[in-house]
Amino acid sequence: MPEVITLTREEFNWFRDVQIKPRWDWPATFSCNRQREVWLFVVYGHTPPEDRQYLEQGDYPVLYKIVERFLIYRPKGGRFHIGNEGVFLAKTNEQIYQFMFTE
Repeated sequence: MPEVITLTREEFNWFRDVQIKPRWDWPATFSCNRQREVWLFVVYGHTPPEDRQYLEQGDYPVLYKIVERFLIYRPKGGRFHIGNEGVFLAKTNEQIYQFMFTE
């Protein structure tokens, strides 16, 4: 069963609003590496380093909490999706977080 993460609607909307290249199938998609560097989705497949738009850890505490759990599943990093119900591993769509919204 996925772990529950509590967030506000505003925090959830940020995931969607920050996207550079929106996807039709997920509200938001991010990638990270084992160094905990996080970048926005811009291309399908491997994102070349020169095309990555990195996010700063201190500005997005909920995102980095998600990254910590993601790296348990995929220690080398990779891509994950934010859906209306929670966070999902790319490729397998396994849910690793379930969202619970506060007011």
